[in-house]
Amino acid sequence: MGKESTLRAPLPRPRIRTYFRKMYHLPIYRLLLVLLGLPTAIMVVVKHLFFSSSSAYQKLKRELAAELEAGCLLQKLTEQATASEQNKARFLNRELTQEQIAARAKKIAQKKFDQTLEEELALRMRRDGVPAPDLMNTYLEWLDSDAFFWISVVTSLPMYLLIWIYSMPYAKYISERLFMMVFVMIVFVMIGVFILVFTILYLSPMDPARNILGANATPEKVATFEKMYGLDQPYLVQLWNTGKKFLTFDLGTSYVGNEDIAADFARRFPITLQLSLAAICTSTM
Repeated sequence: MGKESTLRAPLPRPRIRTYFRKMYHLPIYRLLLVLLGLPTAIMVVVKHLFFSSSSAYQKLKRELAAELEAGCLLQKLTEQATASEQNKARFLNRELTQEQIAARAKKIAQKKFDQTLEEELALRMRRDGVPAPDLMNTYLEWLDSDAFFWISVVTSLPMYLLIWIYSMPYAKYISERLFMMVFVMIVFVMIGVFILVFTILYLSPMDPARNILGANATPEKVATFEKMYGLDQPYLVQLWNTGKKFLTFDLGTSYVGNEDIAADFARRFPITLQLSLAAICTSTM
């Protein structure tokens, strides 16, 4: 099986390469590729971080750095920086030791050397067609390996199904419209439920301050309680402040016990989830 081997079902490898590159440059599709192909993404990240030293990019960078060093570029930059720092010190009447001047000059020269190296490297990469060392190119480079390709198909089949759908214009159009419709519906339902529940609680005849402090609480204590929790603000102000806190997961503290609501929710959610799953399984039996 050579480099031109194909996925028996829908896409040959060159088309996967083409559509993966297009999808990777779109933020929402990049996120979906990572989520649906998480095992493949992990393998690519590991290869990129620990096994990319022998890549064409690294090889070209080492060769170019050796050429610049052979041309004594760093030495010339250091001499220029040293002369510049000495002139600057004389002009500003600063008393600097030779070691201080040398340290500054070395730092400046190294920075200019690195900039020159990056500029020359970018030009050489465009000329020679060497890909940049990013995760996308690491995946595309590794895609030529039959072992990696078929392992990624087995472990990340949903990602390849997404690429297949993206490759078909009609299927892509319908999928995107369905996704947007479902997403918009969920967002509007959540906003509607949030506003409805908040409005019901706001219009409720029950007074939180009286319920917590007791019926015998003085007006001063009630006013202090309402100011502390923002209950003295108008409806729209309370709704806006509550919405901002909800979106930032700042659920505040409870009236009773002054406990962090987000921490309390996180502590109780796993138990609630287990009970819900048990109830669903029981009802379907």
